[in-house]
Amino acid sequence: MKSFFALLSLFLTTTPLHAGSKSVANPIFSYTHMQPSPYTMPGGNIIFGSSVAIGITDFMEISTDVLRNFYMQYNAQVKFQLIDVSGFAAGLIGGWTYYTQGSQQIMIVSPGLTTAYGLSDSFAWILGGNVNFTNITVNYGGVTTSSLLRGTQVGSDLAWSYQSKKKTVQVMCSLQA
Repeated sequence: MKSFFALLSLFLTTTPLHAGSKSVANPIFSYTHMQPSPYTMPGGNIIFGSSVAIGITDFMEISTDVLRNFYMQYNAQVKFQLIDVSGFAAGLIGGWTYYTQGSQQIMIVSPGLTTAYGLSDSFAWILGGNVNFTNITVNYGGVTTSSLLRGTQVGSDLAWSYQSKKKTVQVMCSLQA
């Protein structure tokens, strides 16, 4: 059954169901790879894929990673678009994750920020990060931890768009720390 949902999610990811668009100051800020875009989906729209996201308003969206939910790693994310001007955009992001590892119940809350800087008409730099707060004390002295228990993260994307006005080609480079 899990294999079926994994294949269905992969299919939906490669053929996203996306309706509508909204006017944004710099479309290149949407071309991210590893980092979340500071832009939110237009209100009333929904996207299905390995994640499901719903635009609540033009400045707020909620989402969940469907595959992680099937593996009992329950999660939800919220994003607020704060600033959108021609050379800069910023958004607040927040996440919640709950799962069980052995007999231990783990909950993680992760507030963060994502920003985008217009370097030119064709280049944008996306910089973001988050802090993870958990309900357990992590002791690294000889203990192997799960890859699900992450610490603070900072990441960066460089987006380039050939003929940016027509949005034809995007090339992304990413750096995760």
